[in-house]
Amino acid sequence: MRTELERAGEELRAAFGSFLEQWSRTPQREGGIGFLQLGWRRLVVSEVLDMELTLSGAEAAFGRLLEAQTLGSAARARAASVPTLAELRAELLAERRGILVLLPARDRSHLFVLDLEPRGGTTELVVTHHPLPSRDQLVKLAGSIGSALLDTDSVVDQGALAALSKELLPAPVRSRLGRWREAYVVGFDLLHNLPFGVLLDEQGRAFGQRLALCSAPSLPHALESARRVPAPRSAGLDLVLVAAPVPPPERDQLLAFAFGSREQALLSKAFGRTYALVGPDGTRTRVLAQRARLADARLVHIFAHGIDEPQREYRAALVLTAEPGGEHLLRAEDVRQLKLQGLVILSACKTGFGPARVGDDQLVNLGGAFLDAGAQSVVLSRFPVTSAATLALMARVHAQLAAGASSAEALRAARAEGS
Repeated sequence: MRTELERAGEELRAAFGSFLEQWSRTPQREGGIGFLQLGWRRLVVSEVLDMELTLSGAEAAFGRLLEAQTLGSAARARAASVPTLAELRAELLAERRGILVLLPARDRSHLFVLDLEPRGGTTELVVTHHPLPSRDQLVKLAGSIGSALLDTDSVVDQGALAALSKELLPAPVRSRLGRWREAYVVGFDLLHNLPFGVLLDEQGRAFGQRLALCSAPSLPHALESARRVPAPRSAGLDLVLVAAPVPPPERDQLLAFAFGSREQALLSKAFGRTYALVGPDGTRTRVLAQRARLADARLVHIFAHGIDEPQREYRAALVLTAEPGGEHLLRAEDVRQLKLQGLVILSACKTGFGPARVGDDQLVNLGGAFLDAGAQSVVLSRFPVTSAATLALMARVHAQLAAGASSAEALRAARAEGS
């Protein structure tokens, strides 16, 4: 005989299905719509997760979260199906590589961990759930850290960072992370755009130095990226380097930075076949004229100033070299004209800036524009960076890439080497 809880569960599942069906008919808009922008929607999803955790366990609850993620703008545009655990295991998980998915909610937040555990000579996919403090509590802890990251002259309070790390990553999760080398992370940027890599382990070491990290707006998005197969390259370029060290006169709030033959050599020496647009050649017109080279390059690296245009939907832009009567800003609409297939590195401030789209997989920033243009992955910064430190870091990243490392592993190794 069904219990009252089971009957309530069936009613809640039916209501959740209607909720998702109604959302799936919501008209699309450029730049996406934050599926979980409103607190009541996050509460609905959270209550469904709690119900499934009580009645059916962590796998069933995680399945409900995947259903919600598949209604993101990008997933809807592709008519993506809800990922199965078998697909996640086959295409994202591996030995010593796991998945972390965070859903901040009103009363409590949810952290799901997917891992492969050895069982009798084989491995078994294990999904675990870990209740966390409410979204408001986590945002309060993350606030001062995010504010410090926005100012290159500020120092992050290590005590606050350690406290937030402890709240976000309970002891059982840290134990699993201790066995990993790589991780996919979803949802942590919902806390003041906080990069997962700044969180600390028990020894006070940043996870960005310990783990090769791949951040994704959703798991359907991560699966789509993993399935991209690069087309054969004709030119076979290893690197296309664009550098614009001298901003136009009308951008007088931006300072010129050093980037000459020494800096170009530092970033190019690890590769055999390179093409550079540096200084006077680093104009928007010259960059857009090199579509064929950009399409064939294994790596496209742009070293420039980044600015925020808050009045625009895609508000981040790259400041390239001025040209007479020409536009010096490279915006998302320019990027979408390109056809890419390799790795893109944006060494510029605030390239990850964009309007809040909580719960959506449409990345409304320059990184999203480069991914839409076909890039395999994008390395960028959500915060201000300094040119000298970035140059040193990226020289190490290039050396790792040239040696065959993945983009995530190259960034991890470069961070660790420079610590």
